[in-house]
Amino acid sequence: MCDDTALYRTARASARHPRSFFLGILALILAWLPGAARSEQAEEETAGTHQLMFIPPPEEGVISLGVYDADGKLVRVLKRAAEIDSFKSGLNGLFIDWDGKDSKGNPAPAGKYSARGVLVGDVNVSGQAYHLNDWVDPSGATQAKRILSAAFLNGKSVCALAEFGTNKQLLVDASNGKYRTTDLPADTNGIKFDGSRVLAICNDRLVQVDPITRSSVGEKSYPNLHAADQWNGKWIVLAGNQLYSSSNGADQGIPPPREDLAFCAQLDSSAVVASRNGNIWRFQDHQFSPIETGKSGQLLDISAGKGDTIWLLLEVDSRRLLRQVDLSGQHIQELDLPQELQTARKLCGSRDDEDLLLTLDLNPGERVIGLHFQNSKAQQSVWQKWLDRSVTPFRYFDVKNGQIVPAQEKVESPTAVIQLTENPLENGAPRSISVGVIADETGAWISTSDGLPLLQVTKTKNIVQTKWTADGADGLQVFVSDASVVEEYRVTGLKNLYRFDAGSFD
Repeated sequence: MCDDTALYRTARASARHPRSFFLGILALILAWLPGAARSEQAEEETAGTHQLMFIPPPEEGVISLGVYDADGKLVRVLKRAAEIDSFKSGLNGLFIDWDGKDSKGNPAPAGKYSARGVLVGDVNVSGQAYHLNDWVDPSGATQAKRILSAAFLNGKSVCALAEFGTNKQLLVDASNGKYRTTDLPADTNGIKFDGSRVLAICNDRLVQVDPITRSSVGEKSYPNLHAADQWNGKWIVLAGNQLYSSSNGADQGIPPPREDLAFCAQLDSSAVVASRNGNIWRFQDHQFSPIETGKSGQLLDISAGKGDTIWLLLEVDSRRLLRQVDLSGQHIQELDLPQELQTARKLCGSRDDEDLLLTLDLNPGERVIGLHFQNSKAQQSVWQKWLDRSVTPFRYFDVKNGQIVPAQEKVESPTAVIQLTENPLENGAPRSISVGVIADETGAWISTSDGLPLLQVTKTKNIVQTKWTADGADGLQVFVSDASVVEEYRVTGLKNLYRFDAGSFD
């Protein structure tokens, strides 16, 4: 896996011990001694066990070897991407035993069998990108299924409330693509940050989480909890039809100005509460005073901003916009959201700078956008986008016009035909090979069309689907999915596959 959209792991298939010179000399000797080779092989075979002898191509690399029946079907994989040192060696070549059983451990039926292999030479695998999920843990341990909301930590560091199946987690420092995960209660509905700790807003309690130690450091019960915010040791909590204001740990119940309150925010000097129809009140010195902000429409979310300012996410005349106001209701700036951001549903303002985080619905999926205010021109605010991450739920995927898109059903890829470099020991060997990608419990592998694994592409677990497309004359673009993210890899140098036979037997 790599930083951001690149994957970190790059692999090269090559032998650790050069043997080209030795194998070339050995091949010349064996060319004059075919009878001796067969005699030695026959003497060393025991009942039910076949000892296979072969001469690998005089190239550096790793070896995959399989046993095939008379119809050319792969019966057993004996070695996959194995170092040459893993084989027994003798004067007549390299040796390996086959116990006469198939891949399921059952005795193979009587008949004629042959052994064939491929030496994988200078072939490269490199990670390219993630698709359909930008919220990927680089360790590969977890991938978020959904992003419910996002909040600022200090500066432009970002944390996000993510859903991982039935669990919810806090993703910390998510803006640089390398985040730490912390388990949160399954009923967490939102998150806030007070400068040192994250506040998890659950159905009936508030849970404080330290983002550094990733541990819970406090919890307080509030029945029917709807919204909460904290800043500099002050709290405002909306639970049921009751408001609570807290300073230095002492809760004070407050009769609300209206019963339909849905939002609250804690500012430097006071708190703010609001209803969905756009009515806003300031709470200070145990009193509520209305804040007139002009035509408001439907209020979708509210957030504290820099200083004693408030950010409002509004829907006015079927258009969504952002409005920043002070505690007198005076407009500081307003941004009519472009069409691509018209599905914004959650808002978080920075208390340190002119930055915003928006959480959008993609239907299906979610997207988090980071915006930074630059300046005003001709009474218009100019914003720069500094964060753009999304997650799209999917089961299967397809590649269309170079783009990865969700799909309703699995679409298989055709095998790719690669023209090979000549094996100097096998003048009659086929000069081409058909390859594809297979997946098992160890990850994904480049394989022959008959299923012999040649080279591991990734160790990703629980793979649901693989796809591949030709990339030049001897390369593949490989796509691997565990149904939460699609990983893209590039494989080059497949012409450096060397086929060889390891004999036939009854």
